[in-house]
Amino acid sequence: MENNVMQSSYLILPENGVVIETITGKVKLKKMKTDRDLIYSEPNFKAHFDFLLDTRDAQILLNEEELIEYLEYLSNKTNILCTRKTVMLTRPELKEEFEHSFKQFKGMVPMDFHIFCDIETCCTQWLNKINISRFRLSGILKSLKETPHFQWFKEPNCVTGF
Repeated sequence: MENNVMQSSYLILPENGVVIETITGKVKLKKMKTDRDLIYSEPNFKAHFDFLLDTRDAQILLNEEELIEYLEYLSNKTNILCTRKTVMLTRPELKEEFEHSFKQFKGMVPMDFHIFCDIETCCTQWLNKINISRFRLSGILKSLKETPHFQWFKEPNCVTGF
């Protein structure tokens, strides 16, 4: 059976100034916006926190128009606008495509965007700047995938029917 469900799980590490998020399943615009609103409303979240998104187990179904809409949505979130690093872990076959897409939209939102395919490279080129070990990051990512922070959603919500 095909899985149409997008799952997003995150952990905010205030002491490191970072939000670590895993995204699995089929990624759609509406759910991405909902998940961002949940993170931004968290009491521990601060606008200057960096983001690490692990999308290696996700199928991102956004076309260019939807990506522009998402970036416009982010740019209208005045409570979260500030320069921060956003790092994406993705599959090797998608790295070039994401790099190309995000270069086109550079400047729409104030973020320093980096894309990696493995934790090792991510750690040596970025994580040492936020004082978190590769071992700890691997454990956090595994835990977020195995014990999600959010419930599973399907449009409408598969649990509540709304």
